[in-house]
Amino acid sequence: MNKRKRRLVPSYIITLSLLSTILGVDGFLSKNLMGYNVSHWNLPNNNGLIGSCMESAIKDNQPPLMTCGNYAAYTEMDVAEWGCQYPQVSYLKDYEEEPSAILLLPFRNVTDWIRSVTKWLGLRNHLRKCVFPEYNFTIGIGRKDEEMEDLFCQHVKHVRNFVLEHPTLTLIEYSISKEGVGDYLASLLPHMRLVGSHYGHMNIQFNTK
Repeated sequence: MNKRKRRLVPSYIITLSLLSTILGVDGFLSKNLMGYNVSHWNLPNNNGLIGSCMESAIKDNQPPLMTCGNYAAYTEMDVAEWGCQYPQVSYLKDYEEEPSAILLLPFRNVTDWIRSVTKWLGLRNHLRKCVFPEYNFTIGIGRKDEEMEDLFCQHVKHVRNFVLEHPTLTLIEYSISKEGVGDYLASLLPHMRLVGSHYGHMNIQFNTK
């Protein structure tokens, strides 16, 4: 494992979105934490995927965050196209390796979320092949919009309950559709000296049709 530069931030920042709700936060953190390691999906040097790495690390009883890049921030971890690897669902308990982590939970209108995962590279069809025992979600579920909405809501409850059980963690919830998202995040994390204007919807051009 490559040695990493000492972090600017005091703890890991982990985005626990469930597909297509991270819009903007990856670029926002990358610009604000310049010179430090912010991941979006891939391991360093494109040497594999974060979600696959975390799954393997946990199976080998290794700390997933330290093993998989030791980034200052993880903005997307799910692997949908080539499997059903969602560390933010199935392996949430293993984030206890960093008890002071800051967890980000982005929200968007549920109807917009369903529309996005339906259009974006067939993500909805990939989800329908997955099993999430935590949410009573099995293969084939997800054909109906109500089932997708339930999955979204179950994920929110799952994250909230986990944080309630682990009070040293910090959970920040925010809506990606609200004006001033960057300023809002910056106001909650003043010690990081974030610049709110760096926030922008990185992928929105692919989801407007």
